[in-house]
Formats: sequence, C-alpha cells, structure tokens
Amino acid sequence: MSEREYVKSHEFDRVLAFCWAEQAIYSGAYWLHNSQKNAKRAADRLAEDLDRLIGRDSDREDRTGFLEERGRALEIAGVYDQFLQNHAEALEALLQLGRDAEAERKKIDTAGGLKCVLEKHRMFMEAAREFSPIFTIEDDKRFGKPCIRGMRMTIQDVLEYQSSGMTDEEILDDFPDLTQEDLDVCRTFGLYMEEQFKKM
Repeated sequence: MSEREYVKSHEFDRVLAFCWAEQAIYSGAYWLHNSQKNAKRAADRLAEDLDRLIGRDSDREDRTGFLEERGRALEIAGVYDQFLQNHAEALEALLQLGRDAEAERKKIDTAGGLKCVLEKHRMFMEAAREFSPIFTIEDDKRFGKPCIRGMRMTIQDVLEYQSSGMTDEEILDDFPDLTQEDLDVCRTFGLYMEEQFKKM
C-alpha cells in the first residue's frame, strides 16, 4: 500500500477508540508477559552473580602471596563490574514493565476504562453477529475479531481505511478481494455502532 497522510474523520471516533483500546488489551497482555519474563531473567542472573561473589569471597583463605592476592582482587573487581551491570539491567527491566503497564492503561482509559471497553466489546460482537452475513467470526483468525467473508480483513481494518481519508476506489485497488458491498456494509455498521456508543 502506498504511503498516505492519515487524516482522521469524525465518523467512527468512538468505534475506532474502542477498537484501539481493545487492541491495547490484547497487545498489552503480550508485552507485559514479555516484560515480566525479561525482568525475571535479569533478577535470576543477578542472584546467580551474587552467589558466585559470596563463594569467591569465602575462598580467600588459601591465598599464598602478594601477586596471587592482587590477582584475586582484580578478578573480584571484574566480577563486581558485571554484577553492577546486571543489577542495572534488572532495574531497567522492572522499570520497563512499569512503563508498559502505564502505556497500555492510558490507551484503555481513552475509551472509558476497562469496564467500558469490555461492555463495548460485548455490544460490538453481538451486533457484528446479527448485522450482516458477510461478517464472520473464527476464534483462530485475527484473535476472533469479526472479519469480512472469512478473509483476514477485519471490520476495524476497513473502518480505519475509510476514516483515514482513503476513497472506496483506493481501498478496492489496494485490496482487490474486497467488494463495494463489503465497504458499504462496514461503513453502515460503523455508523450504527457509533450511534450505539453515543448512548453509553
């Protein structure tokens, strides 16, 4: 698809805000899980380094000379440098975990908070099931989001293209598997859901 300047219209504001917040829940869970794993790995590495340091410090009694003592001191200093580096990495991993959680929380808050997003999700899914037979829902396709005629193109995808300033001709040119009927039904559905969300 060619580069286009994003010019958001007002038509689907609430619908797209919900869709983006819903996506934040999916992606947020994934990224937070990864951040937690990274933080745990860094903490485990830190604990292992600390165990090694304690073991090396307790082994000093067998030193036999000035050079050997100096060598051990230099070796321990090197280990301490690595220990401090790992400590810094562990702290950064924990800080990133907090930043990820805060970023995803803000996305969800823009759509009214988690409770509101979940209620909109219920409304959106129920409406999509009843609105038109061109909307298909498969658990193993696009995280179970309503798609167009079994394709991997979701209602959200089409609404975003329509709201970005793309004409129907441009969308159909970029995605030849779509039809004008698909675009008309998605636009009508988006306007319908916009009105439903206004009532909340």
